[in-house]
Amino acid sequence: MKATIESNDGVDIDCTDQTGMTALQQAAFRGNAEMCRYLLDKGADVNSDKHENQYTTLMFGALSGMAKIHQK
Repeated sequence: MKATIESNDGVDIDCTDQTGMTALQQAAFRGNAEMCRYLLDKGADVNSDKHENQYTTLMFGALSGMAKIHQK
């Protein structure tokens, strides 16, 4: 994913999948703290609620069960 973001000037960092999940939400749900930090550094919206159930990144992080996701 990093290569795609770096190679595509103007890529929408907050684009969503068919359920409305952003890349940041996907990373949080999977417990990938490194990717979460990277996406946040690139300007990802931590408060996006475009998900079909209005879940936020924090909610997905909690669902992952990975406490590290909630720490900066």
